Amino acid sequence: MAADPIYVETEEEIPEVVERMRRTTSQDTMLVLPARSRVGQSRFNFQLLKNYASRMGKKVTVVCDDPAVQKMASETGFAVFGTVGPAGEGIAAKEPPPPAPRKWWQRKGPLVAPHIGVIAPTKLITKTATELKPGRFLLYMAMLMILLLGLSAMAVFVPSASVTLIAQAAPFSQRDVEIQAEPGKAPIRVRISQISRTDSQGFKTTGVKAVPLAPAMAQVVYTNGLSQPRCPSPDCGSPGLVFPRGQRLKDNKDGLEFAQISPNTLVRWNSTATVTVQAVIPGPVGNVGDNVITTIEDLVYAKVTATNPQAAGGGTDPSNTPLMQESDFDAGRAQL
Repeated sequence: MAADPIYVETEEEIPEVVERMRRTTSQDTMLVLPARSRVGQSRFNFQLLKNYASRMGKKVTVVCDDPAVQKMASETGFAVFGTVGPAGEGIAAKEPPPPAPRKWWQRKGPLVAPHIGVIAPTKLITKTATELKPGRFLLYMAMLMILLLGLSAMAVFVPSASVTLIAQAAPFSQRDVEIQAEPGKAPIRVRISQISRTDSQGFKTTGVKAVPLAPAMAQVVYTNGLSQPRCPSPDCGSPGLVFPRGQRLKDNKDGLEFAQISPNTLVRWNSTATVTVQAVIPGPVGNVGDNVITTIEDLVYAKVTATNPQAAGGGTDPSNTPLMQESDFDAGRAQL
């Protein structure tokens, strides 16, 4: 029978229990654990108690009415009792009910429970290592409150002011003021901004001017550099060369073909004559430059030439141009 049982409190940890075991003079020590004791929550705690008890040479008996705690203590090697008698003796706990019979599909043989071996530490864990320190917590809270009060005081007592500036505008008293400024340069920085806006509105006109497809026309000068034939010869008595209507000429630059629309024209010996030619292909393509119509087709005389002193013109594509009067503009303005 153990003298002076050690009644363990619910919140006591292993270091405190070990210290109380060390202070007892009896070799037989009885630990009475409550139902929710922290010491009886794991086999690890009982392993530590077993190792410390072996070092101190004490025989420890565990008393607890919780079957789970009794089982862990018994598996660790402690003598287990259910309660303490009036004389301080341990009273065995009631036998647990027999296990339920195994079913035919369950394995036969004893159940194998895991066993965890724990070596006692060389240095005892103290309670101060894990407990909450209220004094330090209160100190931290006080410092936080002081910091918040300081920030609030700064927000309230820091001086602040609002200033409103009103500019009094006055017109210029001097006329024709010229200010020199360039974009992006001092003393006056200006920014160039271009704003464009277009709008259109359709309205009726008095009529439409229709321009048909027209060929280009030009003036060509024939030059006869031949002398009058002498008699007797086949051309004796001829006044000169005759260029018939429809005579073809070419533009030596673009190869465009022109036709003479003037009637048959006589070009006397050592003389010139002017005729009108028209582009074979109508349109603005025949508006060629000056001195380019120089080739006379089917010409056998080397001293007979042709040229256009001025550019050809008048060649147009077909188009329709509205014919507008002042009344049409007035009607259009009224619609805008």
